[in-house]
Amino acid sequence: MKILIISVGSLVGQNILDALEGRRGGVRVIGVNSLAGAASNFRCHVCYTAPMAANEERYRARLLEILDPIHIAHKLATHLHLD
Repeated sequence: MKILIISVGSLVGQNILDALEGRRGGVRVIGVNSLAGAASNFRCHVCYTAPMAANEERYRARLLEILDPIHIAHKLATHLHLD
């Protein structure tokens, strides 16, 4: 199963990561954050940067790009060395 956490650096995103801690067997966590160096990004299997949500058009376009199933499968396989 894959779980996408949008704004993984927010308090809500961090709480979701905390709730998943110790229960992540078989779960791949995909994060999205506007800050590339945020600590919570590194708690995800894969983390993508996106513009701030205030820039709705660019944010939406980036989310659609991230949600492309082929893109996700390739990124996860590359990151987890499953090729």
